[in-house]
Amino acid sequence: MLTLKLLHLHIQSPAVLLISQLFRVLPPLAGLSKGVNIIQRIPVLFAQPGVRTETLHCEHDDNTYYTMLWYRQTAGAMDLLAYSGSENSATIEPPFKDSKYTMNRPETLKSSLEIKNLQPNDSAVYFCAARAPVRCANYEAYFGGGTKLTVLVLGDYSISPPTVKVLPPSSKQTCTEKRVTLVCVATDFYPDHISVFWERNGEALTKHFRTDDTALKGSDHKYSITSRLRVTIREWYNPENKFRCKTKFYDGTEGVEISSNTISGTEGKFRKASIRVQNRANQSLGSKISPTLVSFSVYM
Repeated sequence: MLTLKLLHLHIQSPAVLLISQLFRVLPPLAGLSKGVNIIQRIPVLFAQPGVRTETLHCEHDDNTYYTMLWYRQTAGAMDLLAYSGSENSATIEPPFKDSKYTMNRPETLKSSLEIKNLQPNDSAVYFCAARAPVRCANYEAYFGGGTKLTVLVLGDYSISPPTVKVLPPSSKQTCTEKRVTLVCVATDFYPDHISVFWERNGEALTKHFRTDDTALKGSDHKYSITSRLRVTIREWYNPENKFRCKTKFYDGTEGVEISSNTISGTEGKFRKASIRVQNRANQSLGSKISPTLVSFSVYM
């Protein structure tokens, strides 16, 4: 039985979410913690089908937060899986089964979730959360960073890294838009443990790009994902600017960086032109008003 645990880091990325009635909720919003740290130390986990039990662990640092919860997030939804209102007490929520999952709560500040007889459809992100006792209809729950579990598909679907390529903007964009879009395409990777980043001239970019929320799974069980970077037309018409897309792919033992081709800005001259526009109405009336000076920018 093979189970590979990756990146044993002290992850503290709690979030706050207003939850109604504890059943189906939206994904947690990162970075909104007010001070309760929910710790899930293993953010990435691979396992082979048939492993008898895999256990996820969670802890927090506020003993007034008596309630602990586990959620299961897939592409379509995020569902409450297990609930504990006190030590040594826990319930598996329908439609999930006790025969498949066990939640343990040995202490106020600690919990674990056991997943039995792992199968590919157990692949999901498992979030631990904690909240104070309910005092009103809506209340705050704080989330950990989650553990992304992938149960590998046996057979021909071996771990494979992505092929990464950057595509230049379209010619129509470069003629008509103030910004243009570069597209990074990562394809043919399995499983879908991947992050995408952008660089300009060797420096990491932190804004003006958006990556697909989830990778798209093909009929061959391999994945693809795209990311789009918007740059100004001035940046693009500068051949000294070098753009590159980088991915971090978790191959079962470590995170591997795989980069795209480097794409350079193109030759182009930014020119400012001026024309004088004569007001014909004034001209017909014999007006001596000076023509209007209009300035505009062109790229050639």
